[in-house]
Amino acid sequence: LILFATVYIGFGLSTVAWHFWVLFGFYGLFMAATDGSGKAMIVDHVPKEFKATGLGLFATTTGLAALFASTCAGFLWDSYGSSFTFYFGAAGAVLSAVCLLFLKEQKRLVRLI
Repeated sequence: LILFATVYIGFGLSTVAWHFWVLFGFYGLFMAATDGSGKAMIVDHVPKEFKATGLGLFATTTGLAALFASTCAGFLWDSYGSSFTFYFGAAGAVLSAVCLLFLKEQKRLVRLI
């Protein structure tokens, strides 16, 4: 999340195209490092007979969340400009990272399905 926040701050500050492309490379590293972890957690913790359902539900919820986030980002971009939009995303990532610091490890996971 700190890499994500750093890249988004960089997007907000960038003034020339090559800055964007360098930052986009780092954003790609972040996505490559994190994109599969949610799917792997689903596969590890959902019962065998519900793996496809779990992955489908995961894809649906992340897709809907991305739609909502993109809509909000578009509103922020139109209302306050591109830099503010990226700073807002960076602030959300930093806030999420701080919240993760206070999570306690659970002894066992509860199955919801």
